[in-house]
Amino acid sequence: MALPPYDRQRLKDVFASARALHGSDRQAYVSAACAGNEALRQEVTQRYVRVGVLEPGGVATELGSHNTPKIRDQMIDPFYQQTEVLAPEDIADGIAYMVTRPRHTAIGELWIMPTDQV
Repeated sequence: MALPPYDRQRLKDVFASARALHGSDRQAYVSAACAGNEALRQEVTQRYVRVGVLEPGGVATELGSHNTPKIRDQMIDPFYQQTEVLAPEDIADGIAYMVTRPRHTAIGELWIMPTDQV
């Protein structure tokens, strides 16, 4: 998706981050990231800087190939076979949505995941 026409002033006051981590450290990371983003949001919100986090589910990327063959065989490949994963454009659409809202609107957290992801 191409980014729709936008007002540069509206975009200059946006901070968006994305987080995706799986495995045993995921919960600790997500908790820390949430706390950090919330602290930043509280610090800058009076200046109309909007802080938002996008949390994607399974996305079709090359990242699965960075794992060992054992991990790919046991976890990555079965997930991709059972799930209609998101395209990178789906995530881009979410980011475009977050950053093109009116200045008085903040999307604090946006989860985008495949419908059939369990």
